Amino acid sequence: MYFYKIGDRRLGSPRRLSEWDALSGAMIDYDTQLVETTFQLSALVRQPDTLTASDILNDAAMVMQSEQFIKTLKAGGVGILRVGEVRNPYFGDDRDQFQAMPSFDFIVSYNRTVNRSSKVITTFVTAIDRV
Repeated sequence: MYFYKIGDRRLGSPRRLSEWDALSGAMIDYDTQLVETTFQLSALVRQPDTLTASDILNDAAMVMQSEQFIKTLKAGGVGILRVGEVRNPYFGDDRDQFQAMPSFDFIVSYNRTVNRSSKVITTFVTAIDRV
């Protein structure tokens, strides 16, 4: 089995939040963005085996849609948005035979957060001067 990241898609605008951290005496700024990441799972199986590569990927797709898998991802702050159909293209292998290399895409969603400290104003002086 092969596992590839296809790409990321940011949704909407980042949510911005600032909190005072009394312990460090700094303002912490948080930017949180909802992200969808697409992955591809593919498989190669030498024939004749009992299961084809397509059989293995169809089983993997079923596992990824199971309640236990979804709960496990959710516990880690990740949601599975979609598991796509299994495609079954053929290619010419090293033995000059056509071999299937099925694959499917799946999309997960999660929040990506970046935080940073901001400088804090400790003294503010006002003055009225003549012009």
